[in-house]
Amino acid sequence: MLQSPTLDDHRPLILIAEGDDDFRELLALLVHSWEFRAVAVADGREAAAVLDRTRPDLLITELAVRGVNGLELCRLIRAEHRLRTVPALIISVHSSPDDIEAGYRAGADGYLVKPVSVHELQGTLRDLIEDRHEAGGGLGTGDEGTLPSMPSSMVMPSQLRGSVDPAAVFAHLGNSAIDWMAEGRRRSGGRRERNLAW
Repeated sequence: MLQSPTLDDHRPLILIAEGDDDFRELLALLVHSWEFRAVAVADGREAAAVLDRTRPDLLITELAVRGVNGLELCRLIRAEHRLRTVPALIISVHSSPDDIEAGYRAGADGYLVKPVSVHELQGTLRDLIEDRHEAGGGLGTGDEGTLPSMPSSMVMPSQLRGSVDPAAVFAHLGNSAIDWMAEGRRRSGGRRERNLAW
């Protein structure tokens, strides 16, 4: 069953572009548990397609997401008049000063280096969204356009909905880092393509 955020839901909408399946799923779970709506996609081309149809309240992107990379996504929202006020947060393993500077030059409002603590992520998201609201950017309406109908690749796996308790995820993670999933994916040797909409 496809899940799509609805326009009558006024919680802030966060678009997540993250190539690592496990990290993307965890980000979507965390965002949802913090009372935000989430659309999570596996590559930058899909993120650009979502941006063509709606204006999220925040973009989270990996620097090296495939297709259209995170820098290009930041440039896209800064160049598009209706998207200019959308805050962009890059979360990446790329930690060199040049990478971070490139992120900010491309238009990112924040840059977090993996591993990221749950509390740091939550605080950063809230700060960026509050800053947008205070600057008059509006919140949670999907603003111009409509939320995309989710293509078949953008499925919320039924085994996650109702079976994953975000409180249990937090209890397990505590204040520790959350990048352990990338190592698990490397060990498994597989790459799953799952995109989420909540």
